[in-house]
Amino acid sequence: RGRRIESTILEQIALLPEHLSNMVPRHLGEFQVGRYACFLMTLLPGVTLDMDARSLDTLTAQAMEFLKALHVQTAVSTRLGSTELDLHVGSIIDDAVARNPDLTDSFHSLRTSLTDALRGRTLPTVFTHGDYKIENVMYARADDRITGIIDWEHAVPAALPLLDTLYLLFYNRILRGTPWADVLESIVDRSALEDRENSLIDDYLAAIGVRRWLYAPLAALFLAHHIGRRITLQHDTRTIEHLRRILSSLESRIYEVQSEADMASDTC
Repeated sequence: RGRRIESTILEQIALLPEHLSNMVPRHLGEFQVGRYACFLMTLLPGVTLDMDARSLDTLTAQAMEFLKALHVQTAVSTRLGSTELDLHVGSIIDDAVARNPDLTDSFHSLRTSLTDALRGRTLPTVFTHGDYKIENVMYARADDRITGIIDWEHAVPAALPLLDTLYLLFYNRILRGTPWADVLESIVDRSALEDRENSLIDDYLAAIGVRRWLYAPLAALFLAHHIGRRITLQHDTRTIEHLRRILSSLESRIYEVQSEADMASDTC
């Protein structure tokens, strides 16, 4: 099932301009070999990086350039009414709750704050990889030049922005040895990020035309997406409480920056 999903995604990317489509494997077909379904795709040159290394920052910067180009090319201006909020916010929150019912109240409260912050606003939806980490970036070891992006089975043709950017930064910190819950806490709080990380975020937001104050609600969606797709906490009371604190702090930050943005808009 995952391979068929990825095949459909690769066929869509193949229709994009060459500077994007050439960085992604081409799906060549599905073939039955005995009782096995076999999927054929082109091979991208290079290797992947799965540890902290001297080339990590260089590859991250190049991966961000590809991501900006992809999202600028695929951006569709979308007004967030009830239907769009259910699709782009509600479904992500529902997944997080389904995997971690102990956090139901916290996520439902977060959904309310996200809905209040985003309802009626117009944002770009973009073609999202969904698992955009440095381990899915191919590169040539000789000159640290990225050669392509792999593993598109989690991709969504239209999703709210910033998700891929934060996955890239999130997994870089994981590679550098920080526990995942601590990384989540720092990623959703811009004051806890390094200048280099904040610069990458600002460049990305400017490229796709998203105002800086929207970082807080979009980062909250990243957190919910990560927990809903990858984290199942069973009888881990300490981590659950840690996540409750993160969610509560993030919810307060969303209301705070929304208020500041609304006040600035009224003044203008």
